[in-house]
Amino acid sequence: MADTRFEMREIEKGFKDFYENSSLDVYRHPVGVEEIRRTLKNGSEKYLSLFHSEFCRFLTEDNFFSEGEDIAVYQHYRYMPPLPHAHDFFEVAYVLSGNFYNYIGSKSQSLPLYPGDVLILAPNTTHAVYSCNDDSIMIDVMIRTSIFDEHFMKILPDNDLLHDFFVKTLYGSSTAPWLLFKTGEDEDLKDCALNIWREHSRNKMYKNTMMVSLVSIFLVTLLRNYEKDVIIPGMNPSVMNETTIFILQYMQKNYATITLAHLAEFFNYSERQMQ
Repeated sequence: MADTRFEMREIEKGFKDFYENSSLDVYRHPVGVEEIRRTLKNGSEKYLSLFHSEFCRFLTEDNFFSEGEDIAVYQHYRYMPPLPHAHDFFEVAYVLSGNFYNYIGSKSQSLPLYPGDVLILAPNTTHAVYSCNDDSIMIDVMIRTSIFDEHFMKILPDNDLLHDFFVKTLYGSSTAPWLLFKTGEDEDLKDCALNIWREHSRNKMYKNTMMVSLVSIFLVTLLRNYEKDVIIPGMNPSVMNETTIFILQYMQKNYATITLAHLAEFFNYSERQMQ
């Protein structure tokens, strides 16, 4: 049953009506607003207001965050078609209930998300999200790149493999634009996510400072408890275990001398698998 704190909003009711009454097959793959508007036929003009022609495919910090705001929090619209977009800031998505599908990258890799999943998206990553269920609730935490660099990097040890991921995504050298943590329904993380949601909905003094502190607690709890459960692009989730983490740590410790051939031989993989 849907959380009463996240009841269906009017725009979501409109998207649900579109989903239930439209013959358009726009939920099986990412689709642009222009394509949807072109295919709407007589009798379906009422849906035009749902798909603004000015929908922005790329969001910047300047036109997304309010002045003095380093962290913004949103609930993803249920029943909205998967509209591809990207932005120049970090996104941390937490699935509170239900399930979602996130198409990521130019090849639109489909990534299913379930309760307790935490998806961290690097800036400039094209993605499209959808869910067609009343009970599906996802909290999106948007973080300015500057505050991530200035504050959140300091809470990660320099020799941590995740520190390396964030450094590379911040400075544009990463080939892994996302990380996925499978946390189940960890009550501590759920409470952290809900506290972030509550604080953002208030208009109290020191709100921005409190938001940064709450997100810090969320990330520290996540990394402390689920570092070994991280799923990295290009790796089969079924084999993401301690061996995978050890491989990444070995690479980090021996980066000055390591070669692909040596790494493959050491861990008994082919060079193609290791690459």
